[in-house]
Amino acid sequence: MTPETFLSVLASNFATQEAKLAAMGFARIRQDWLRHAARIGEEITARTGREEITGVFDTIDSEGNLVLITAKGPRTIAAADVYF
Repeated sequence: MTPETFLSVLASNFATQEAKLAAMGFARIRQDWLRHAARIGEEITARTGREEITGVFDTIDSEGNLVLITAKGPRTIAAADVYF
């Protein structure tokens, strides 16, 4: 696939998701994303600029945050690099 073809496919898919978000809201995007998400129910590590958090990948909340179940309880993480 050429870079131009890739960008065309990416732009088309982005436009589809953007239209879905505008028409149906984030709840629908979240539902679709979770249906295809990898590692739900498994232990993962999220690295933020300040800390490394390991826990079981529970969900993505209604705000789009990663939710991990840790030894200290649920943790909501707005942005991180995720490692399996």
